Amino acid sequence: MTIPSMDTTREIQPHTLEERILAIVLGRGRAGITRDELLRKLGVAYDELMDALEALSAQGQVRVHWPTPESFRVFYSA
Repeated sequence: MTIPSMDTTREIQPHTLEERILAIVLGRGRAGITRDELLRKLGVAYDELMDALEALSAQGQVRVHWPTPESFRVFYSA
C-alpha cells in the first residue's frame, strides 16, 4: 500500500465562515479588524457574521472589543 504524497506548496483555503474569519483576523495580527472591514471582505450579512463571531468567541479563538454599540474590533486570542 502506498501513501499518496501531500502537496505542501499549495495553501489550504478556509471553507467555513469561522475559518475564513480566523484567516483574516490572524493576518491582521495585533491590530485586529473592524466590523465593517470584516463584512466587506467576507461578503456576508451582519447576522451571519455575528453568529460566527459568537461561536469563535465561545471557543476562545477571538476576542471582540465593543468601543461603541455600532462598532467593534475583532482580535485573535487563542
